[in-house]
Amino acid sequence: MPPYLPHVLYSLAITSISIHYLWHKRESEEQRRHYSTRIGLLEDTVHRLRAGERVTEQDFDMIRKLAMGPGSDSAAARGVDPQREIGWREVVLGRTVQDTAASKAASQRWDEIDLEKVRKELQSSS
Repeated sequence: MPPYLPHVLYSLAITSISIHYLWHKRESEEQRRHYSTRIGLLEDTVHRLRAGERVTEQDFDMIRKLAMGPGSDSAAARGVDPQREIGWREVVLGRTVQDTAASKAASQRWDEIDLEKVRKELQSSS
């Protein structure tokens, strides 16, 4: 066994842990921004409705878009349970792809959303 092999393995493990930590940190920041924006928009809409102001269809469309979720890169869109603990094997080797019914349904839902966006773009350009 080469004398530098343990150091290479330690370096790979530390790098992998660091990358996963950074990725989770960015994802949580994205979710916080998304939810704070959603809450602010909903509070604004509630205040306007209570004041008796008319809320336009554009505002309701914006609320519907925000209700879709923070993006296709989020854990929920990939079918990952955020409460599940990550083991060392998964940290070093990466997450295994599981074709569960929930992940297939989520994938199909995002495909339908993308298809609808393409249809809208085609209709607007025609």
